[in-house]
Amino acid sequence: MENEKDFKLSFVQLTKVFNIDYSGMWKIKAQIKPDIKHKETASISSEEIESYLIRNKESSFLFDFEEDSQFRFLYRCYKSEIYDVRLEPEEWLEPKVLKFLLDLEPMALHRLRKQKKLVCKKEVLSFRKETSRNSYQYLYEKQSVIDFIQLNYGDQNLSKSFTTFHDEPQFFTVAQTLRFLTQENVSMSLPSLYRNISRQNIPACRIKDAIRIPIKEFNLWLSENRGI
Repeated sequence: MENEKDFKLSFVQLTKVFNIDYSGMWKIKAQIKPDIKHKETASISSEEIESYLIRNKESSFLFDFEEDSQFRFLYRCYKSEIYDVRLEPEEWLEPKVLKFLLDLEPMALHRLRKQKKLVCKKEVLSFRKETSRNSYQYLYEKQSVIDFIQLNYGDQNLSKSFTTFHDEPQFFTVAQTLRFLTQENVSMSLPSLYRNISRQNIPACRIKDAIRIPIKEFNLWLSENRGI
């Protein structure tokens, strides 16, 4: 995955990933990032999150990143996608499209406009006063962009992969686990679920004061123990 070493989360993002509220996150900030200063806004690395989770496991299961160093916890939170300009529904493209596909600087785009290599038009930016210096931007006709890229860079530059953060929770609450089991047609009562957690049969962590079930590891456990 591209630039995986740069993947970090804010504490706000981590509340969504851990499936807890921000008041709970505030109480465990220092446990996740011991050197954090009071009220400091900081980003958290995959290594810091992994260390916290390992220390707070409620059972003897292994996370994938413990078993194989090629895995990182934050891989679960970032998804690889591909942007293809040919599939773009808009007929006029913003400058950021060319900057992304071709890594072009603003001056390079300016030269292309002056040389009339691209068909473009001005668009007034409604959120700025018309008298302000940057009250408009140029839009570029999609077909002229495609033709320009094919001629000068080749078809391979018409698309490019990128990664985005997806804030879906990576942990179930106990109640969510029970609902998920019901959806999977697995019969288990709430007391039975708690017994399995306390007996360390089911992967679980204690985040703040609450039990959280890591979804990826729980799905693996379920596939291996279904029907038992």
